[in-house]
Amino acid sequence: MLCPIIETLRPIPNAGWIPIAIIMFRTVEESTLFITFIGSFFPIFTNVFNGLKELPQSYKDFVILLHINRFEKMFHVFLPGIIQHVFTGLMSGMSGAWLSLIMAEMMNGKSGIGYYTWKNYTLLNYDKVIFGVIIMGCLGAMSSLFISTIAHKQLHWMRRGIF
Repeated sequence: MLCPIIETLRPIPNAGWIPIAIIMFRTVEESTLFITFIGSFFPIFTNVFNGLKELPQSYKDFVILLHINRFEKMFHVFLPGIIQHVFTGLMSGMSGAWLSLIMAEMMNGKSGIGYYTWKNYTLLNYDKVIFGVIIMGCLGAMSSLFISTIAHKQLHWMRRGIF
């Protein structure tokens, strides 16, 4: 039911949301948070939605056959069946959020690594621009490593039956 709305909003570039965010929110921080959310929401939603669509029919039959309640169905059948899609979505979402955050800071921010890099670019301080880009890369890599570590531990726990 929501797919037509999501598929209409999903292709809008993150920079296209900036005027809407400025109109909707009072502060630059709220606008930046909204744009960052938009950058992460669509990759996560798309991966989770596709994971649910690709869930084997045997999982759905299992739930019907055993009359499992909603909680057990979600957390003991469906989530383990789509967990790899969830973490793929989180990795893509982290990338989208990071890209959106840096772009929002460059466009309308007054602080942050994006603002620092853009300000130094306009001042022709290229050594500081390169430093800013390296910091962006390092922080992005640390974010990805964080999600990968959680994914690895979660999948390990699920295989052992702890989840």
